[in-house]
Amino acid sequence: MSITKCMRNAARGALALVAVAGLAGDESAFAADPIPYKITTGQERGTYIQIGQDLAKYVAEPAGIELEVLPSKGSAENVQRMRYEPGVKFALVQSDVYQAYMDMATSGNAEAGKIIKPLRLIMPLYDEEIYFVARSDSPMKYIHEIKGKNISVGPIGSGTAQSAETLYRLMFGELIADANEQHLNNEDSLARLIVGKIDVAVIVAGSRRSSFRT
Repeated sequence: MSITKCMRNAARGALALVAVAGLAGDESAFAADPIPYKITTGQERGTYIQIGQDLAKYVAEPAGIELEVLPSKGSAENVQRMRYEPGVKFALVQSDVYQAYMDMATSGNAEAGKIIKPLRLIMPLYDEEIYFVARSDSPMKYIHEIKGKNISVGPIGSGTAQSAETLYRLMFGELIADANEQHLNNEDSLARLIVGKIDVAVIVAGSRRSSFRT
């Protein structure tokens, strides 16, 4: 019997490559000396940092760019670091996190506008899905049943956490109670789920129907 089960996912998004405006296609990228840039990705044991390493090797290097791959907590932190950290010119960002900043800026949030204005989307990379994972013996079968449960939403500053918190607020009209919200990585979330210390683990992963886009 399976130890865990996935309830129906509530949303789909995409992982996207974002840059400081004006960088992509810059002719200086093909200068004789490599141009040093940095890209923020994700956790050291995650998929995003591996994607960053592939971008550095197979895309940046042939284009004459010396791309340093940096680990991070996730999409929300990546947007902040790309805006304010010296040398960080690229980031991997979940599309709904990027859109959240756009929406806040449009609604008059000055800080969000300041952060997002000089940034631009280069291209979507692949589709992602949000999974709500519970133990196989849990009575929960649908997403609306997570209300009031003990939930791991992902590390603070991650796109997973922002997506999970946004979905919960939209579904129930309230925030996840502090006592019910855990900020764990995927491995720790599943470990605690198996032993019954949490009720639900929220995980964002590539869609089984997706592939890299060109």
